Amino acid sequence: MNDCNTIKVIKKEDERFPWFLANMEEAPEQLYCIGDLSLLEMPKMAIVGARKCSDYGKRAALQMGELLARYNIVTVSGMAKGVDSYAHQGALNKKGKTIAVLGCGVDICYPYANKKLYEDIKKEGLVVSEYPPGTVAMPYMFPQRNRIISGLSEAVAVMEAGLKSGSLITAVTAAAQGKEVFALPGNINSSFSIGTNKLIQDGATIITELSDVLTCFPDAAINNKTDSIDILRHLGEDEYDIYSCLEEKGPLSCDLLCSILGKSPAFINGVLTIMEIKGYISYTNGKIHIAKF
Repeated sequence: MNDCNTIKVIKKEDERFPWFLANMEEAPEQLYCIGDLSLLEMPKMAIVGARKCSDYGKRAALQMGELLARYNIVTVSGMAKGVDSYAHQGALNKKGKTIAVLGCGVDICYPYANKKLYEDIKKEGLVVSEYPPGTVAMPYMFPQRNRIISGLSEAVAVMEAGLKSGSLITAVTAAAQGKEVFALPGNINSSFSIGTNKLIQDGATIITELSDVLTCFPDAAINNKTDSIDILRHLGEDEYDIYSCLEEKGPLSCDLLCSILGKSPAFINGVLTIMEIKGYISYTNGKIHIAKF
């Protein structure tokens, strides 16, 4: 457990200062930190998104944080309401690590509604800001904060975003920094997914299942493959056929799965129910996919 009251200052010339942040344009001169500084040296991924988000976006952010925790990857976000909060919470739920980058002083909880989350991150993770203690949040600080979120991370995943969402600034900044940008697709009629769908159209990597982001972390990708092999060893014959089909072809509707395997909907649904209870598969937007989180 960390000292959740002591504020540590890391100057740009300090060897503990993250290399990429020190060498990027408009580099912060210092970072004010509360918590575990060793997280700055671990593999990190940013999860960002809109403050106003759907249940789909909340669930995806929470599960993404849980997935990263499973593979010892630090979740980086901005502790805002909505997607950010769920991403942090997902990491904490699985006893993983998370970094909150604030657009105010590290001694100020903003928004105050996230007070418990803020205290938990101070104890179990790291809170970071370029602003001196006591600095009150101002609107212009959040776009500046976003460059640090992306700068700390190997890649950025945008879970939901409207066309004017601040998370799109993070995505653009990450792309300019040479970082890979992932985006969660959504319903074309949903205002929550306009921004992420546009990112995909513009070249962001689409997230078809949450484990797609592990491609940026070779060790995690290898472990994920090993986990998949271990699961296959414990499946019954019919479960094996379904799991292998989903692994090969990606998310499928029940009708298409029945067609491929030549089985009746009643039979497939029965097997799927057991697999869902076991935690091997889940449903998103009417499609079945492997649950790798």
